[in-house]
Amino acid sequence: KAVAVLKNKPQVKIVYCEAMYFGDVNRKWDLPAFSMRHTLCHNIIFSSALFRRSDFILTGGYDTSFVHGKEDWDFWLSMLDNGGEVIKLPDVNFYYRIKNRSRNNSINLEQDKEIWAKLYNGHKALYDKHGINPIELYNEGMKYYNLYDSVVNSGEYKLSRLLYLPFRIIKRAAGYFLSSTKS
Repeated sequence: KAVAVLKNKPQVKIVYCEAMYFGDVNRKWDLPAFSMRHTLCHNIIFSSALFRRSDFILTGGYDTSFVHGKEDWDFWLSMLDNGGEVIKLPDVNFYYRIKNRSRNNSINLEQDKEIWAKLYNGHKALYDKHGINPIELYNEGMKYYNLYDSVVNSGEYKLSRLLYLPFRIIKRAAGYFLSSTKS
């Protein structure tokens, strides 16, 4: 389906689709419809989206200096620096494994800030064109992260998780029982 889009629409540079998580997390990956503003603020296109080899060559490919991740995000921004369309197909055709231990969830705050600065410096004209300063976005996001972190680490939250544990176990067992009786 993605190849057909690329063959029939030369203005399209990237094609991606709906996706599902599997592994340690099993649910639909809530990817928004493409917009340049979304893409400048969040990596909304997964690493296995389709694109033309000629566009890959023109951008120079992935920047291997992104050692802590987000090299695919940088690549998508490079692909779109000079315009082009992005199509999101409505079907789930991509499955992304989630592991408790991975490069993505082992990035510390300093490394994360470094990634944001590198993205901004590498695509400053694109960010400026859309009136977005990712460093300000990052700092705003950190306020919410710190609030979330203080709640999750509070004694009240930990106690409520412990008290709710039997209900979560029953819910999980009931879901397993119901799914096994359907087949």
